[in-house]
Parts: sequence; structure tokens; C-alpha cells
Amino acid sequence: DTQGYEMEVLKGASNTLKTASGIKVEISIVALYDGQPDYISLINHIRQEGFSLWFIEPGFSDPKSSRLLQFDAIFFRE
Repeated sequence: DTQGYEMEVLKGASNTLKTASGIKVEISIVALYDGQPDYISLINHIRQEGFSLWFIEPGFSDPKSSRLLQFDAIFFRE
């Protein structure tokens, strides 16, 4: 859990990602932290690293509206 710094972690791990077969990333649907990239940018970056989305696990929701705010995304190489 990197609390809004997922993109920085992924960019810093580019060499490691080249040897990984899969990754799991917590992705926010709405910005919960200052400067956090939107979920589309994050997913597109992961796709550019050669991964495809395989599964989504619902995560944190707004208790009042039940709107999903975050989910865990599992990606694998094709």
C-alpha cells in the first residue's frame, strides 16, 4: 500500500517488472491523495509495461453512498 504513490513505485521498478509475470496494484477510482494519478493513467502505464488486467477485487467503499473508491487489480503478462 503506497497511498497514492503507485505510479512512482511502478516507474522505479521498471527493471523488476521486466522479469515479473504478474503484479497486484491497489488502484483508486477517485483521487484520495494529493497528486495521485487517475486510474486510467495507472492502468495504461501497467499495460505499457506488458501486462493485461486479469481480475479486479473490490476494496474500499464510501460507507454512505456505497460507491467503490479503490480496488485491487491483478495483472499478468499475456
